[in-house]
Formats: sequence, structure tokens, C-alpha cells
Amino acid sequence: MPTTVEKFIDRCDDIIRAKPVYTLGASNKSKCDCIGMIKYSLRMNGVTFSTTGTNDTFRTKVVNIRTIASASVLKKGDVVFKARKPGEASYNLPDKYKPGGSNYNGDLTDYTHIGVVKSTNPLRIIHMTSPTSKTDTSVGTSVSRWRYAANLKPQYVSDSAPEPSPNR
Repeated sequence: MPTTVEKFIDRCDDIIRAKPVYTLGASNKSKCDCIGMIKYSLRMNGVTFSTTGTNDTFRTKVVNIRTIASASVLKKGDVVFKARKPGEASYNLPDKYKPGGSNYNGDLTDYTHIGVVKSTNPLRIIHMTSPTSKTDTSVGTSVSRWRYAANLKPQYVSDSAPEPSPNR
């Protein structure tokens, strides 16, 4: 059964408040990576969410994908992605997503990081990064900026985001 946007964000907040240590591949309250925060928050809401990482999540677990030209395209509860295109510094797409790979679908973008839009007014994007959690307040302009927004599929989060509230 899916969870709601509010419950999803509340569980992500619980994880952030616990100040977990960034640990690649972990997904619990004391240790997690960026996708681990998503996985653990859904699991705490009774939702099964199996993924091998941000590339898999972008390709198979989201809908309503859009490019972030400005923060105005974001909604509370969106998942946002940082990504690198072929030829950009630190581009490192796993082989399974490249031509001839088991998960190749024509998209050669390397989705490197994921976060959650906690609020839009003011903008707060929560995510796990080394050494612990972080809150971003802008979408940025550099190569490492948040590039894409999407909604988790309805089997994971069932409702659309509520209207922005200046206090949340």
C-alpha cells in the first residue's frame, strides 16, 4: 500500500533529525546514503521499495519527470536528481546502463544523487551527502545542481503534493 506525501516527508525528516552518517549502500536511521534515505523512509511507512540506486530509481520508479529550469517547477514531495551527461567531469555511468548493458534504454545520463523537496516556500531540499544530511535552499547553476524533478510512482506515494505553505 502506498504512503502519502506528508508521511513520506515526515519520515525523511525523522532520518535527517537523527543525523545519520553517510554510508554508501546503507538505509537505516543511523547510516544511509542518498537513495537509502528514500528507501528507509518508505520502509518506515510500510512501503516496499527495491532499487539498486539513483540510476535505477530515475529509470524505473518515477513519473512526471521534468527538467528544473527554476524552483518554480518543484512541488513538495518531489524527488530531485543531480546528473551528469557524457563528457562532463566525473561522468561514471554504470556499464549496465550503457549500450549492450542489461538495463540500457537509450538514456546515457548518469543520475548521481537524489533528494526530496521538503518545502517550496521557502525552498528546502533534504538529502544525504558525506558526512551527513544536508538541506539545500536553491537549485543552483553549476554542473552539480539539481537537474531533474519527478514524482515517485503512485504505488509508492499515492497523493499529489499539497499547495506550498510558507511555514512548512
